[in-house]
Amino acid sequence: MISRATRSAIAAPLCITLFLSGCRSTNTAPALTSQAEALLPHQIPGRDLRRNPPAVQTAEMEFLTSPAGGNNARLTVRFGPGEGVPAQFQTNLEDKLVTLRDDGQQGDEKGGDGIHTALIQANLDDFRKGLAANREFPVFQGREKLRDTLRERIDLRAGVKFGLVDVGAAVTADPAVSLMVRNTGVVEDPARTTNPCTGAGTPMGKWTFGYLMQQIANQPATGISGSVLAKRWMNKFAVSQTVNDFVAPARPGVGSQILANWQAASGVGNDLDLGKAPFRLLAIVNRVDLRENAVYGGGNAGELRFVFGALSSSCAPLQFTVIFEFGVDKRSCQAIRGWAQQWANLPAPVGSAAYNTALEQLTEQVVQAGASPSKPNGSALNQLRTNEFVLAPQWELREFRIFSTDSDAGHLRMVTIKQTPDGSLRTPVNVPVRDYVNANAAVIKIDKHTVPLDFPAGTPFLGAATRYPPGAIWNPAGIADRPARHHFSLNTCDGCHAGETQTAFTHVTPAPFGTEAGLSGFMTGITVNDPADGMPSRTFNDLQRRKLDLEGLAGSSCLMEIIRPRLTAIH
Repeated sequence: MISRATRSAIAAPLCITLFLSGCRSTNTAPALTSQAEALLPHQIPGRDLRRNPPAVQTAEMEFLTSPAGGNNARLTVRFGPGEGVPAQFQTNLEDKLVTLRDDGQQGDEKGGDGIHTALIQANLDDFRKGLAANREFPVFQGREKLRDTLRERIDLRAGVKFGLVDVGAAVTADPAVSLMVRNTGVVEDPARTTNPCTGAGTPMGKWTFGYLMQQIANQPATGISGSVLAKRWMNKFAVSQTVNDFVAPARPGVGSQILANWQAASGVGNDLDLGKAPFRLLAIVNRVDLRENAVYGGGNAGELRFVFGALSSSCAPLQFTVIFEFGVDKRSCQAIRGWAQQWANLPAPVGSAAYNTALEQLTEQVVQAGASPSKPNGSALNQLRTNEFVLAPQWELREFRIFSTDSDAGHLRMVTIKQTPDGSLRTPVNVPVRDYVNANAAVIKIDKHTVPLDFPAGTPFLGAATRYPPGAIWNPAGIADRPARHHFSLNTCDGCHAGETQTAFTHVTPAPFGTEAGLSGFMTGITVNDPADGMPSRTFNDLQRRKLDLEGLAGSSCLMEIIRPRLTAIH
């Protein structure tokens, strides 16, 4: 049994009770139709519940001793105050349409008491798994690590109450195998990668920069070659770019330090040889933690990312990273859970032939041309990001997306950076940033804000690019709520890559061939004093947070997704 002291220590606003009792049942939930799924995200006016699900205070379930009509459990949910959840609220639970009711009908004890109820099918074994052994369990709020808590043995027959974070221990994932793959046996696999300086490996292997460019270009469908796509994208650094009325100055170093070398290696003519792209694969990254909430009709399993580092003419690593960020199109919780399980079950050891083959089978599902027919070029690419200071004296982060209109149709165009005002607004006294944080402090502190394109209305706010000096944070004078200041700054690109996490601009650090790319303290574990006020101190360990999330998704019932707040951070 879990002790009272331990239960008190791990108490969280989200909890679930499993116990056996008598209760009446009704018919099983119907299969989810595409029409019903389309309505799920829009049940609360002005919100997309896939990306902004209602907060849950408690979720409890009791298994029934006398199931009827196929239902064997009662689920009760108390949503947070002010969430605006209607009395009849439909959800996608285990790919079944389930109506949670607060109207005194069909199992709901009392209408209007703030407790929504549904009679459902549930698999008791999903809740038994992994709850037999004592172990320490990290507790996170957003991306901040609060503590490590000892979880004791739990006997489900005893009717104990415990935090939902306990569920999911049936799967154990190694971040180096299933989340952030940097092993040189993978990123330098000669069958799938290449060394453009020596010619070793496979020039257009499945994990090369050139192959990914070729796939997102999708020449058979667009008429645009990967070579043309890559060159046109790189040339955009040579001239100033205007995005949301902000100007990102030219970074001409891309021509002299990268493009010229690539062109020379390619030989005669104007085309770039994609097989000789001067980029080294640094990491393959599983970001299933960025998934939409499938309880409300979510349609993706987060992102699959490839991190590359640019190389000089002498094959030395340059301070220039490029990240291909592909959306993983999965249309149900079972499919999303299956994706997570494939990652968690990759065969050991990392870098072996069996591992690399299984990993390629995963990545090819996402990166192949035509993987997302409804998106531009049919590519699953969400965005491509760069982070560098090799092209000009100050570090800069940019974002590019494939366009489907005007002269850039089929090509990468620079777009606004997300959750981040333009770098020109990061000044000691900045009224728009101050006013935005003060006006939205409540949602900023729970990481549910979205930085708008304009603020105030009609005034450009979201940035064209972020240029940041060492230790950069957002701290204009006049922000009254200091935790809100921190959360706002942490969720910006420059705050996350600089002062708020004590990061030197990249979370994955360029490295030469034969060496694993390094990781920032934000990724592996670091405690940082508040850079604006000195206190409090905060602990980050994002790989541990992602590990917990992967294990919970892969090792527990899809019912658990109802209590999971979606991570709005983009980093």
